[in-house]
Amino acid sequence: MSMRIIGLQLLLLAVSLCVGPAMAAPGSTGHDLAASSRDGQIDGAECVLSTGRWGGGVPQDGERFTGGGEDLLLIGAGAELVIFDISTPTLPVELGRAALDHPAIFIAISEDGQMAAASDAFDNATLVDISNRGAPLRRGTFAWPGLQQPYGMEFRGSHLFVAVRTIGLAVLDISDPDTPTWVANSDGAVSNFVFDVALRGNHAYLGQDNDGIQIVDISNPATPTVVAERTASTGAGQLTLDGNRLYVARGANGFEILDLSNPTAPALLGSIGLSGFLYEVVAMPGDRVAVANNVDGTVLFDISTPATPVELGNYGFSPFRLVPVGNSVFTIHGSSVSPIVRLVDFQDPGTPVETAQIVFNDRSRAVSVGPDHVLVANSDFGVVMLDTTNPVAPILVDTLDIGFEARRIGHLGGYGIASTSYSGEIAIIDPIPGAPALVNTLDNSFQSNDLVGVGSLLYVASGQFGGLRIHDLSNPMSPTLVGSLVPAGQTVWQIAVAGTTAYSGYSNDTDLLVIDVSNPALPVTIGSPHALPSGTVDIAASGSHVFVGTQLDGVRILEHDGLGGLTEVADIGVSPAVVTGVSIDGDRLYISAGVFSGLLIYDISDPASPVFVEQYNTAGDGEGVDALGGVIAMAEGESGVTTLGCDPAANNQPPVAVGTIGDQNDNEGTQIFPLSTNASFNDPDGQALSYSASGLPPGLEITPGSGVVEGTLDFESSGSYPVVITATDPFGLFATQSFTWNIIETNAPPQVESEIPDQLNDEEDVVSLDVSSHFSDIDGDTLRFEIGNLPEGLSMDGTSGVISGTISTNAGRTEPYIVLILAFDPDDAVTSQTIEWTVNDTVVVPLIFNDRFEAGSGSD
Repeated sequence: MSMRIIGLQLLLLAVSLCVGPAMAAPGSTGHDLAASSRDGQIDGAECVLSTGRWGGGVPQDGERFTGGGEDLLLIGAGAELVIFDISTPTLPVELGRAALDHPAIFIAISEDGQMAAASDAFDNATLVDISNRGAPLRRGTFAWPGLQQPYGMEFRGSHLFVAVRTIGLAVLDISDPDTPTWVANSDGAVSNFVFDVALRGNHAYLGQDNDGIQIVDISNPATPTVVAERTASTGAGQLTLDGNRLYVARGANGFEILDLSNPTAPALLGSIGLSGFLYEVVAMPGDRVAVANNVDGTVLFDISTPATPVELGNYGFSPFRLVPVGNSVFTIHGSSVSPIVRLVDFQDPGTPVETAQIVFNDRSRAVSVGPDHVLVANSDFGVVMLDTTNPVAPILVDTLDIGFEARRIGHLGGYGIASTSYSGEIAIIDPIPGAPALVNTLDNSFQSNDLVGVGSLLYVASGQFGGLRIHDLSNPMSPTLVGSLVPAGQTVWQIAVAGTTAYSGYSNDTDLLVIDVSNPALPVTIGSPHALPSGTVDIAASGSHVFVGTQLDGVRILEHDGLGGLTEVADIGVSPAVVTGVSIDGDRLYISAGVFSGLLIYDISDPASPVFVEQYNTAGDGEGVDALGGVIAMAEGESGVTTLGCDPAANNQPPVAVGTIGDQNDNEGTQIFPLSTNASFNDPDGQALSYSASGLPPGLEITPGSGVVEGTLDFESSGSYPVVITATDPFGLFATQSFTWNIIETNAPPQVESEIPDQLNDEEDVVSLDVSSHFSDIDGDTLRFEIGNLPEGLSMDGTSGVISGTISTNAGRTEPYIVLILAFDPDDAVTSQTIEWTVNDTVVVPLIFNDRFEAGSGSD
């Protein structure tokens, strides 16, 4: 008997017309790394799961800010707002980025350049403080209930004016950016999409698709009132103001130029119909406009005669949004075209030149979790590597161009494996921390729709003609084909392996195949194909059970009898969601269920009775899921990747005191040999602690990293000091130890107050040198002095400390006298100084001659 379990559903209704249906799942991302833990319990300890996000994705909108000497470009790329310095447009420099909850579809910047806003298709307008360009900070979000869908926005003072799909104009009070609040809606009805808003004076102009342009009086933001409409502007979408002119992109109807001299009665100056669909018109220097057209790309028009715009040239990539910079335009192509923002120079309109690119990440189609990292199949961008050492704060490590579009990703033997699905190329990647490298490329000869690594073997689902192909990658530089199987009449599209059994299914067929791979050289189907209620989206297997995500009927849980027979024992319904991926880690089943249900987690310790554990709403379309060692990752298309794991902060335990630190007793002036306090604390999580102290006696300090207290106790510090030692872990939790430090008063020896300068004299100099001022006594005691090795003729008065006398005539010599001066207190505590005393030999002793040799004696 099967048991049906109904999963908890996300409280979302239908997605907007701008959000497509849930994508087909990327393949299973199996790998051979054993699961060591699961959510809810890590190594026997309770684990609180939390989420982290990497918001990389395709750019959807961009806005420029100039002022205060700055020239900035803000891009909404995936679930991130990214700030660039474009003071040199051909060399844009990224300054900072802020993570958003959902992919941005429109961006706005405040008049002063301090705040930005991002709207998304999930009914939110989010404020981002961009005053610190290098570290923009997400602030508050206003969420409209139930698919109201905000699009274009404009700041004015403390208000944000928002074009809302089902409302018209909505006004938010943003005076407190952390809690934007609703003020009012305009009073006009709408019949279709409201795409954009432009403000001029006391009026707001709304691009309302089939309703044309609606004009709202906003002189009082609390009562926005519709005062006029221009219904002739059918298809009105993006609006661009340039002085008195309003440029209106009209989709399939081309564009028009309106004169707003009369703000409530716009006058048509000119219009032109174009092939394709027109998304935006922006003003360019010299009476020109640039037009974003999905057929002809970026098209430049001369509008010096507005009634008859003249095409000057075009650049062929299909843009979605345009940001003009002088004679150049940054072109943003949207999620369906390209993750590259291009700078196109129209100085010579006939031959426009691409002068710069800003490359963003592409659609995250699949993920595979490895130890401390996640590999992301990032479509045309290749493979992205995220560091998940802390899974709730994933860090982009690097991106790797594998030479083809990445749609499938897995792990095998410590290597990453990526394929593109529709060709035989398979990239073998060494996930080196900080620098992932392409090791080799394997030619599978047939399409490589799904990959599973077990041991050294790579199992590849290779479609109708390639079937199942098994490669030996024990030497990644020389992979070899071990065996293959092409089941008659079947398409091997999804694959999972458990032990010696492989399971295969196909999204366009209800058959589930069981394949014996005990001999990889000769895989063989066993039993009869098992009929599922709908086609296979993804498969995971564990032990004798196989978990099949189906297109329309949730997850089916089947038990294998070992001979090819499958029996359904339970199923998990996710309606109205659609399963996009399944993964098993330990006794947990993880189900990605698109935008409707996000991530669903079930306890499958008894596969026949799966128990719902919890659900996580995700930023975008969950396209696939993988889990290993308690770390879960979900590929979310344009929204990047969500990671889940034990939250280090939530699961962190505080340090604990070990034993006690006994009271300390020391004399003044004692040098404290290191008092180690670290042994008096322990961190249950094994983290390094930092130490601080309050109340230490003067002269002592604590080393934060070691907890060692050391120094020399000051004199005059006698007393009792209540000391508190605090040990703090990296998350701010702490423990303390308290004790008393008793300092006993003792006699302080004399101290050297200042250095006595060296002395220089000549023989017979009269000397008077008072050295007493160069010594002091903390206790105020009267000092006595002694001296040694004075030059001959000098002496010291022991009471006054005065050295005096006349240096004798024979005291001069080449080497200086090394004079020792001692200062004693009444307790005979002593300190000393030495100086060099140089005495020059300057006195000449006259020669004495015998009379009979005196000069002038001429007798014999």
